[in-house]
Amino acid sequence: MRTRCLMIVALVLALATAAHAFAATRVTVATTATLIYTAPNTGRGSRVVIRNPSAVSVYIGGAAVLTTTGFEIAAGDALSLSLQANETVYGVVAAATQVVHVIDGRNPQ
Repeated sequence: MRTRCLMIVALVLALATAAHAFAATRVTVATTATLIYTAPNTGRGSRVVIRNPSAVSVYIGGAAVLTTTGFEIAAGDALSLSLQANETVYGVVAAATQVVHVIDGRNPQ
């Protein structure tokens, strides 16, 4: 767990010091596919970290993601993704709702 936290901190610092704009937000994920992030249409792509601070897994994928088909972000874990312009990430949980933390680093235009 400590190693994961250090990797996340290192990524956030890299995003902040690499002349990138970055923004943090929280998204409540439901039992149906919930939009978590859309990469901006800058033509240069985007890097995003999605952290699951909850006690249950969150599953990510496309607009039709299900708990049986999505990529699992286990409780307390995080995932870093590089996305092209306009690519989207959706999430879903098995029951109730869960909040995920999202930070993005947008390459300058």
